[in-house]
Amino acid sequence: MRGSSSPPIRSWDIFCRVVDNFGDVGVCWRLARQLAAEHSGEVRLWIDDLATLERIQPSIASLEDRQQCMGVEVRRWRGGLAPDPSASPHEVVIEAFACETPASFVDAMAKQKQPAVWINLEYLSAEAWVDDCHLLPSPHPRLPLVKHFFFPGFTDRTGGLLREAGLLERRDAFRGDPLAQAAWWRSIAIEPPSARALKVSLFGYANPAAAALLGVWIRGATPVVCVVPAGVLHAQMVQAIKSHAGDIDA
Repeated sequence: MRGSSSPPIRSWDIFCRVVDNFGDVGVCWRLARQLAAEHSGEVRLWIDDLATLERIQPSIASLEDRQQCMGVEVRRWRGGLAPDPSASPHEVVIEAFACETPASFVDAMAKQKQPAVWINLEYLSAEAWVDDCHLLPSPHPRLPLVKHFFFPGFTDRTGGLLREAGLLERRDAFRGDPLAQAAWWRSIAIEPPSARALKVSLFGYANPAAAALLGVWIRGATPVVCVVPAGVLHAQMVQAIKSHAGDIDA
């Protein structure tokens, strides 16, 4: 990887395969936007499921194979197939969550005068073992390329967390602005909850404890407003709500 004296990196490729839920595409889109906005980068996001990206970024046109959005070039990546052969690799190539960069693209990376920096962006973890795995090299078996593993995390031995400039200030301003909060709730078709309500954003995979959690909320004295994105967990929560018919305001 480049040293501290190397010139700044100006171009990035990010490969994203959407497995389920919104985690894969959410992280990749957030990373792409931040690179474009805060690092003056030329960023290209290759993604195999534009419809899911459109759910979290409505200005995306899911039927378009190539488009610009918020400073990012968004390209359709048809599964494991090679991307557009006319697209030369950028200075850095990131394969998110071991989605495997297409072999033809890897070959093109190796043929460049300055071989691309190749990164496998891994999942966020608070487990201790990621400290020892962050930035480990993985030499290619036949090409002069080395892939490095990048582990986000919570210690100074990991890659840290994504955080846009001014994020905490915007968060604090939102917390102190009841009108902005009310407008946000209405933007997702929910009337603003009462001040005493517990507000929960629930995101995850199917979980057998979902029904039990719902039961705890029902038996509690505090009203709960729970927002769950579309997906397997949402379907499970709907079933749990049906099992408590008459006990809950759905």
